[in-house]
Amino acid sequence: MKKTNTFWILVLLTGICVAGEKDFVKAREKEYFKSPDYWELTLGDQKDYIESQVEKYCARNKLTASKLEYACGIASSLQKVFKNKYWFKGIVSGKVSLSLAANEREAVQIAVIPLKDKNLESVKITLSELKNNQGDALPATAVSIYNVCYLKTIANPAYPVPQVREWPDPLVPVRPVDIPHEECRAFWLELRTPKDAKPGLYRGRITVSGKNIQEHKLDLAVKVWPFALPEKQLVETCTWLRAAKTGKTPKARIREYRKYCEFFLDYKINPLGLGKCFYHKNDYSAVLENLEWGIKKGLTRFQIPRLKGQELKNFCNALRRKDLFDKAMIYGYKDEPHPRDYAAFKKDSEEIRQAEPDLKIFMAETPHPGLYGAVDIWWASMAAGNEKYIREQLAAGKQVWWYRCGIPVRLEYYLPHYYYPGGIVIDRPSLDMRIFYTMIWKFKMTPATFFYCGFSQQPAKFDRENMEWEANKWRWSGDGYVVYQLDDEIIPSIRLKCIADGIEDFEYLHILKETLKEVSSNTDVQEAKKLLDIPDTLMIYPYYYNRDPKALLKFREEIGALIAKIRTAN
Repeated sequence: MKKTNTFWILVLLTGICVAGEKDFVKAREKEYFKSPDYWELTLGDQKDYIESQVEKYCARNKLTASKLEYACGIASSLQKVFKNKYWFKGIVSGKVSLSLAANEREAVQIAVIPLKDKNLESVKITLSELKNNQGDALPATAVSIYNVCYLKTIANPAYPVPQVREWPDPLVPVRPVDIPHEECRAFWLELRTPKDAKPGLYRGRITVSGKNIQEHKLDLAVKVWPFALPEKQLVETCTWLRAAKTGKTPKARIREYRKYCEFFLDYKINPLGLGKCFYHKNDYSAVLENLEWGIKKGLTRFQIPRLKGQELKNFCNALRRKDLFDKAMIYGYKDEPHPRDYAAFKKDSEEIRQAEPDLKIFMAETPHPGLYGAVDIWWASMAAGNEKYIREQLAAGKQVWWYRCGIPVRLEYYLPHYYYPGGIVIDRPSLDMRIFYTMIWKFKMTPATFFYCGFSQQPAKFDRENMEWEANKWRWSGDGYVVYQLDDEIIPSIRLKCIADGIEDFEYLHILKETLKEVSSNTDVQEAKKLLDIPDTLMIYPYYYNRDPKALLKFREEIGALIAKIRTAN
């Protein structure tokens, strides 16, 4: 009798709990709450954060929260905006601000968050003309708006991840999008100032509109600093971009390949294959034409084929005649060699040096005395350590680049996985992609880096109807590609944008260092030196740095403001 009563009491209590849960979250919303929040907040805290943001916004603007159809969330380019609206970690505001130099990209995300049980139809954002008080306007070509789209990450990755589901990454030129009431969607608003942009404060309006919603306007303020970022590469970021194979003729394949290369060069990333793709023995015409074209687009480094003896000499002489030899590199004997390969590696390097003593030999390997003299440009895994050997090779005039590909080679987990600098994979914080280049400055590495990007892998299928991609089966989500393809168009990723922003952060530091030559104020000198040393509040070691994106953005703002102050005073 007692067992029977207990059973029915449990059934009754379970029914009450389930009914209460249904009142708390809708059926489809429950699916989102089955997986952990990326920031590890509880379900209740997630809801409270969004609701408090809406309440604060309504209080500031004397609005009634219950009457709002949707809210507009503002997030930096370093925040991941997921479909789950309760995971949004930006702010709800009617004001958006950006600051950037001339010849710079900078972005902000606008998230549209439904507040009622109503699906929002055909939502889009537009931007008015941006003008300053003097009537100067930024050109319409300075503005790009994208839909933030999602990719289903690998179900069984080769590394630990916070969650396996849809992550934001592809950026598709803006089009109207439907937003289910239990989700949110983000728009990526990017400005790219021309190199002759006049400094000052520019203002405009962002308009959110849709078929079944009222228009909402946000004020945008854009501060353009009184300096421009350089057109020439200061950080030589390189990648392997395979030759295109889809063109019907050799000339068509070269045109397609150049299109991909130009896209990367526009982000100051060297496609190394320009020096070896379309190479034919005793016929260098296609390679030389590609290289001369690439130099005009900003190319600073390239890889040549693994040639030997007279054939290597002939090719290098052809490069010299075109004044290209100083930008050439040849890959060493074996990729990521084991110590047992060192003897054969050194012998191979000696043969290269006999034919071409001045040709740079590069290799994906952390500096090691067993290969001293056989490598000119090392590609070192960040987590591999051996700082002593790195410093020895830098002091000897060699170059040491940081190499990013998947989880670092030979990684040992002395700390929780999230402390380690990951590769350029989708399911890592955006901060990891960007802060990397400030690390290069702080730790005095060669201002160059490499990541792999074999575009011809066709990394992900695009579902035009749902605006989503399906990830490939490579066990590192996104490793091997930072662009997508939609029909004949190349589509950037959030990761690529953050890499480009990191390169620009390095350029800010370089400009500040150069600006110090103009300084007369001792106070400004001391402030600049603190920033150039990279404060410990931002980073201490490559795996020990401030995880809050606001810290890096604040640091960048301080550099920009100090450069502007010095330039204005002088």
